[in-house]
Amino acid sequence: QESRGLGDVYKRQAEYGGELMVIFILLLALSVSFLYYSIKTIAQYVEEKSFDILTKIKIKREAFIPLTKQTLKYYLLDMVNGDKREYFEQLCDMLEKFLNLRYDSLSIDLLNNYENFHPNKSTSPTNVDIQKNQNKFLTDLKYVLKKANFNPLTQEEFEFAQHEDYLTTLPIETEWDAFDGSLFAGQKFDSDTESSSPSASHFSDKIWIFYRGVGIERKTGLFLLQKIDLMMINFLCYLKTKVLKHITFLNAKNPSLTKARSSTLQRSTSLFGVDFKANVDISYNEIERIPIRLTVSREGIKSLFKSSVAQEPTFKDLLVIYRPVVTSLEENEDANRNAICLRTYKNIPMADIETILPKTKTQLRPLDIISIFLTALIGVFALLINSFTDDWYITSLTWISFLSLVIKVYTTYWYSTKWYESILLSVIASKCGNTHDGVILSLMDEVKSQEWKEAILGYYFIWNAGPLTSLQLQKHVEDFLLDKQKKTQTIDEKKVKIDFEANDSIQKLLDFGLVENTSEGYKAISVEEAVKKLIITGIRCG
Repeated sequence: QESRGLGDVYKRQAEYGGELMVIFILLLALSVSFLYYSIKTIAQYVEEKSFDILTKIKIKREAFIPLTKQTLKYYLLDMVNGDKREYFEQLCDMLEKFLNLRYDSLSIDLLNNYENFHPNKSTSPTNVDIQKNQNKFLTDLKYVLKKANFNPLTQEEFEFAQHEDYLTTLPIETEWDAFDGSLFAGQKFDSDTESSSPSASHFSDKIWIFYRGVGIERKTGLFLLQKIDLMMINFLCYLKTKVLKHITFLNAKNPSLTKARSSTLQRSTSLFGVDFKANVDISYNEIERIPIRLTVSREGIKSLFKSSVAQEPTFKDLLVIYRPVVTSLEENEDANRNAICLRTYKNIPMADIETILPKTKTQLRPLDIISIFLTALIGVFALLINSFTDDWYITSLTWISFLSLVIKVYTTYWYSTKWYESILLSVIASKCGNTHDGVILSLMDEVKSQEWKEAILGYYFIWNAGPLTSLQLQKHVEDFLLDKQKKTQTIDEKKVKIDFEANDSIQKLLDFGLVENTSEGYKAISVEEAVKKLIITGIRCG
């Protein structure tokens, strides 16, 4: 009986050992599969981050005039002497009123048309020609954006903006399938470019992004987590290029990344409207970018113990246009399936441009993938130890270590995700501008403001220094604006030069009869005559 009981014990141990062996083999197979996936994912991520560090950004000079109307009016009035000052102030006010009247009808048309596409309104009436109204709305909106001096974000510009990380190294992926591509079917991305053309962004059939103005954001801090991530990436880059360079699947080139690297590093394509082969430095502004990666590459592990400066160019104004896909879970009877979402943002760092896009999700960093893989290996090791020992102390210690590591990996990834979410909330709370019809109202105000600035600047310098040609007027205004920006903007933004649209300014003045074309150039009528002419024009218009 004792031998039978002993045999039963051995039998149960053999069965238990067999079960453990099956679990061990399964875990080992999963670990090997995950190892292959991890190495391949890390190799791809490393390829994305192995570009050279670019510390200079060349950006096309924009026609956007950043000075406010009141500031510009103050500067101009300060340069007008004597009794003419009162007349010039009247001219400023009357020009503003006339330009407001010129765009009021367009503003009303846009708002009325947008009622069919407002996300918070119910489904559009069936008797409305949605496609026709949609095309008209988008055409009018692009006209307004052009008049407000917004530029469409092209593919090269998007790649260049993403070339470096700023304050977050967490990989971000946008779910492009969440956007309805029918909105931009047959539409032109800008006045000359179809949405499907190479210069248009790869997402221009899903969402349109327009930008205006460039600024600078600078942060100072230890940036410990970012530096550790970057050191890990540098180590993996070294490992991939020096140690594992003969493994075929690790060194397979991604065609899309190769194309992006070519367009960025060869510096021969137009990045933010600039040809890097051009030698004429008056056509672009050069802004310094100081990524954390530059500090890490220069100082190595010493950077962990030093405060560092991170500097990133920003888009002063960003506008996104898209139509979300309505899923079956989101459907309801009152949902507007033809909705067009409009959103504006202020001072978005170029490297963080993806944070403004809806439907984004975080991905695992290389450090997260390695941690998960090590956790799986320790789990296999724990099972292996448990199958060969009956010592409960060693078994308990092994499993406690394994569970502790699982908790650590989970909390690390959870913290990274929450950190990214806090960045998104910060963008939404502090940098989000207007939405939907509020965007249209603010855009129309910007158009009127820009048109007034161009008109009054053109008149003042032709009146004060005329007669002037178009090029002479452009130089006078650009020198004036550059001088005034030095007094109102940050040190780094003083270098940003403006491309004044002299021809557009002159055409407005010709329409109002405030200047005339002579053999010597454009000549302005006196400020007293200009005020009288506008008064008479106002009386005739009723």
